[in-house]
Amino acid sequence: MAHISDHQHPNRFFNPDQAGVAAQPRRRRPGRQTLLSVSLLVASLTMLSAKSSLWTQPGMLGPAGLEETTAHEGQAPGGLHVKNLNPQGSFPVNLTPLSANSALGIITGMLDAIQNTRQLSYKMKAWERFGRDLIYSESDVRMQMQPFRIYMKTWAPESGIEILYSTGERDGLALIRPNGFPYVSVKLAPSSSRMREGQHHTVLEGGFLYFGSIIKRSLDMHRDKLEEVVTLEDGQSFQGRPCYLLTIDYEGYVWKSYTLKYGETLLSVARREGLPEHGLLERNPSFSSYESGKAGQTMSIPNAYALKTVLYIDKQTLLPIKKMIYDDRGLYERYEFHFLNTSPNLGSNAFSSDNPEYGF
Repeated sequence: MAHISDHQHPNRFFNPDQAGVAAQPRRRRPGRQTLLSVSLLVASLTMLSAKSSLWTQPGMLGPAGLEETTAHEGQAPGGLHVKNLNPQGSFPVNLTPLSANSALGIITGMLDAIQNTRQLSYKMKAWERFGRDLIYSESDVRMQMQPFRIYMKTWAPESGIEILYSTGERDGLALIRPNGFPYVSVKLAPSSSRMREGQHHTVLEGGFLYFGSIIKRSLDMHRDKLEEVVTLEDGQSFQGRPCYLLTIDYEGYVWKSYTLKYGETLLSVARREGLPEHGLLERNPSFSSYESGKAGQTMSIPNAYALKTVLYIDKQTLLPIKKMIYDDRGLYERYEFHFLNTSPNLGSNAFSSDNPEYGF
């Protein structure tokens, strides 16, 4: 079975914003197979019914034709202890604060831009927390919203894995080329435990398709006290693109006990309440899987997806090209969209296993 050695991905276990934190060696999890380590780097935001004007403009984000290097190149791999993470984060001070009304307008415009996005291509760089470690992953993504289709090729932590999913095809299964044992393409359910191994989200939540509902829920929750929880600042940039820095800081974030009703599972509760599915599974060891749970069983759940959400919203497209999510233990997940193109020329076979560029 082929594995990519740790030294090939020097920042695999690093959060680039926490470079000063001492890292310690971490062994590869035993039994993790190439197929089960599929890095489905899904970063976020679902279609919503925001009623603002569309500000989306197509374009390529990032210097065209110039490959970007991974942060902190040359550092040795290691584990990042959650207790050392600063939940408050570290942000530039030379920023211009804007009013709550401006923040509401930017959020509404962002949700509208997400809703009106039809196709995307980008390089996803992600840091997701598992236990005490932040795990780095990277992949190239092509996707279409209606009907939903997605192609992914991973570069870290395992290189060369390809994933293809199209709504209404292959009986709802995803096609995976593992680039290792069993050396043939296989079909798996996108939400199956095998496909979810090693990532917070599923392939069905790719692009800007999942977390928008979380943002909308948070906005509705805090609409009467927007000035207290939302901060919008100007003067920031990411990948050389001028951005708004939007922070949602929920001081009332708490974990509480919840008793399952008949027919409920950990997954159904998480999706109904808009809560982090992997976070719930980690915090509730009595649940063996996302689909487990029985009436009368108790579990711990937070009252919101995040204690703190930080979004870098590109001024040109109003899309969130960088996202950081914190809970009471520190940084929970971070997603960056590099070389984002909102009007890619994908071609007629972009989501076909017969595409000569693919290895299926």
